[in-house]
Amino acid sequence: MALAAAADPTAQRLIATRLMERVQRLSRSLLQNNADASDASQASLLEILKSAGTFRGESSLERWADRIVVRTALRSAAKRRAEGTTMWDDIDMAVHGSSDPSVMVREYLDRLSEPARTVLVLRHGFEYSIEEIAELTGVSPNTVKDRLLRAREAIRRIVRREQLLEVASGRGGAR
Repeated sequence: MALAAAADPTAQRLIATRLMERVQRLSRSLLQNNADASDASQASLLEILKSAGTFRGESSLERWADRIVVRTALRSAAKRRAEGTTMWDDIDMAVHGSSDPSVMVREYLDRLSEPARTVLVLRHGFEYSIEEIAELTGVSPNTVKDRLLRAREAIRRIVRREQLLEVASGRGGAR
């Protein structure tokens, strides 16, 4: 990290390569469309490299980088809201109805509000504690718990609704 902070291209390349997939996955999980996620991923990687000198080794490099990615993604979402664009503007509806579980999960997450999606992804996708999520998002642990509860309930409702639609359309088979 010291070499990366000193702008050593080899060290920076190694760090970017090590973190790239994780940064992209977290950005995509937090943001609703690929363009925003891609922008946030790039901005996050630049911020990680720029902040390399502040890494103290108190947690893993991945955990430290996650904090930067979450802050960057949340800033991106806030900017998007301030610009007046809705979350649904850029969602690719072509994947609707896919039987690929990862696509279905992404679709379900896309239906949640940004705060609900954020806590759900951080808790279940990246296994952060309630306290860590509170720190990352700048809200109280009780707010995190409430958002997590509401997000889980919303996902259950979405899944139930999808199952009912499948049965009603005759697509639902024995499970």
